[in-house]
Amino acid sequence: MPSPWFGWGVPLLKRHWSLRWGQCPHCGEATFRPSHDATRMVVFLGFPVFPLGKVHVHECCQHCGTAETHALETWEEQRDEHLIPALERLSEHPSDVKAVASALEAMSRYGEADEFAALAPQVESAFPHQPETLSQLAWCHGHFARFGDATRLYQQAALLDDQPSRHHIANAYEALPEGDPPKEPNMFWQGLQCLLLPLLLLIGLTVYASQTFATRVTQVYLVNGTPRAYPIKINDEPPVEIPAHGLAQVALQPGLIRVAPVTGSAFTFDAFQFDLTPGRGARPTTAVINPDRVAVISWEELVYHLEDPGKAHEANEDQFALHAGEPFYLFYGITDHFEDPPEALELHSNHRETYRYVLHHQGNEPPVSLCSLLLGQGEMDLALDFCLQSLRLDPEETNLLPFLLELAPTELSLAFLQERLEDRPVRLSWHRHFIALSKLLGKGDSLQQRYQPMAEADPDNGTLQFLLGLTIDDPDAAYAHFLKASRLGSPEALYRVSQRQAAEGEFDKALASITQALAVIPNEAAFRQLEEDLLVATNRADVLIKRVRARLDEEPLDQSAAMMLAGLYEWQGDRERAQKTTDRFIQAIAMDGALLSEETALYREAFQTVRAEWAGDAERFLAADPGMDEAATIQGYVLKGDFEGAANAIDRASTDPFVHLLLYALASPLETCRTLAEAQLFQAIRLLEDAEEGDGPTMAAWFRSKASPPEREALSRIALPNHQRRMVLFALARRHPDSAEIYLALAKKLNYTRIFPYLVLKNALKGEMP
Repeated sequence: MPSPWFGWGVPLLKRHWSLRWGQCPHCGEATFRPSHDATRMVVFLGFPVFPLGKVHVHECCQHCGTAETHALETWEEQRDEHLIPALERLSEHPSDVKAVASALEAMSRYGEADEFAALAPQVESAFPHQPETLSQLAWCHGHFARFGDATRLYQQAALLDDQPSRHHIANAYEALPEGDPPKEPNMFWQGLQCLLLPLLLLIGLTVYASQTFATRVTQVYLVNGTPRAYPIKINDEPPVEIPAHGLAQVALQPGLIRVAPVTGSAFTFDAFQFDLTPGRGARPTTAVINPDRVAVISWEELVYHLEDPGKAHEANEDQFALHAGEPFYLFYGITDHFEDPPEALELHSNHRETYRYVLHHQGNEPPVSLCSLLLGQGEMDLALDFCLQSLRLDPEETNLLPFLLELAPTELSLAFLQERLEDRPVRLSWHRHFIALSKLLGKGDSLQQRYQPMAEADPDNGTLQFLLGLTIDDPDAAYAHFLKASRLGSPEALYRVSQRQAAEGEFDKALASITQALAVIPNEAAFRQLEEDLLVATNRADVLIKRVRARLDEEPLDQSAAMMLAGLYEWQGDRERAQKTTDRFIQAIAMDGALLSEETALYREAFQTVRAEWAGDAERFLAADPGMDEAATIQGYVLKGDFEGAANAIDRASTDPFVHLLLYALASPLETCRTLAEAQLFQAIRLLEDAEEGDGPTMAAWFRSKASPPEREALSRIALPNHQRRMVLFALARRHPDSAEIYLALAKKLNYTRIFPYLVLKNALKGEMP
């Protein structure tokens, strides 16, 4: 049993035992004087009741029992202040006698036996012929009760300077110890002695006092994933407000925790509860409460040190996980709570492995980025829950709707979208995704019946007229509603009208329409892209150059803007400015970070390819990009007049029916390529008929044997990019010679944007190819 029977501050649970030898300053006896860390305990009837703190007992005399006692924190500060700097100076100056003496002096005072055992061989090997240093090292060996090593080193020093005193000390150490040295306390038996008798009493007291004296859990965090602060109520505690996109820390009593909204608060949620049990030992509990369920919490395990990294298991590599969608989480053993961990740690010699466990709140990221982060980690279910809950809390987060349709194109998602269709003003994005999902699920037949009465009841609502147009399958009837909606100011309808006008070659009208749309929604990327294409089509490159140059001045590393600006200069024939734009961008990239010469060459090749494309220079294009893809290879064959090589390349690489139509149109006038041309036409028809989306089957019918040529109105109803529309028109001109002039005239009119890789068609329309 622990002794004494009664005591206040008795040092028990001894650990970090370090055996020492020396003369006691109190009783004068030369005896063993171990040093160790301990826990000061209140002892009652022979067993510890509760701890009072941790101490360091320095050189406790085995004869009289006296010792220096320091608070453990104070002792560790003294160690850090004296021992560590001395060891660092020694490592920097290993051959400096003063550095060695200082290190040995600090080690004898503040070091432990195992630390000295690691240092002693280094000193001995560095100073084998220095009697003073060897004597000091021998004294340290004796101080740590390593009598054999002390005797040996004193004898070695005596041989070097033949001082009798060293022989006497060596002989004295040979006679030690007179008694048996004390043994290091066994931690298991210490704990058993402390716990065996009081176990039953402590259990009874714990049950009795658990509700009254339970320690509050301090590692409890409230996180907010919304842009608005809101209060919550926890048990009988006062309400706590969680800041917007932030967190708050509270201390809670262990047990059943009930979380509920505050009466009268603008933010409400379903009340919930969980059991909060504090962790024990080295794995304390951390609770994270998220009533809105949209905060994203990241958990990381960082590996700082492994004893043998070469044999480390994969589980010892850094780990990362995301948590979202739940009202609360319980973590264990977290070392860093919602702040960055240290870059480096001081490791103790007895630590075989060192980890840090980190929590972060991804509170400053927009919802779209958080959803992308969840998807990037493969957390599909979490991403879906995050989308649904975020949209419930804030229906204006419409950027999440495409994620919803991608993750769950189901009846449940359709019902979720339908909940917001009656909101006023009309939530356009919700309606558009509802219409798209209804068609995807085969429920598009009833859409027109849903939206027709809404549009008729409010005929001056451009948004409703636009939505009605989306539900109509007939392109002309749908366009009539788009046109009406555009006159009522609907920017989305103006975009559709502009697309139709551009498809018919009415570029000035199309530019006016998209300009109106941008006046309402200036930052819509699709609107801006169509406007840029139409500026090129209407020969207003100067306007586009000013705009792109402003983008590049704002962000010099914008590669897309830099390439467009260089291309525009090439289109105007100003190769000098195009080259300056190229050089300026590559210089900006090089200044931003280390850039290898191979990467610089790749950037220059990319710019040369784009510039040749804008300039319509086929030879320069082919020379600028020797490693071009299959589409460019096909263009190269055609430019050389090798239609057979182009056909082989198409058959190997392309499933694009429009490329087959282009080769058919180019090769069909040549008697030697008639069979090749028919084979390309057959392949194009098959690919168009197999298309799951779009107007492929309709176009395939135009090219069948004895088919009637399509009217211009039918062509305008087909939704195609202009470069594909040009290839269809060119092929129709070959397939229906009687209507060839109409088709070729329209194809020439549409030939407005940068030419390559459609340079082949441009040359053919000019009559420069067969």
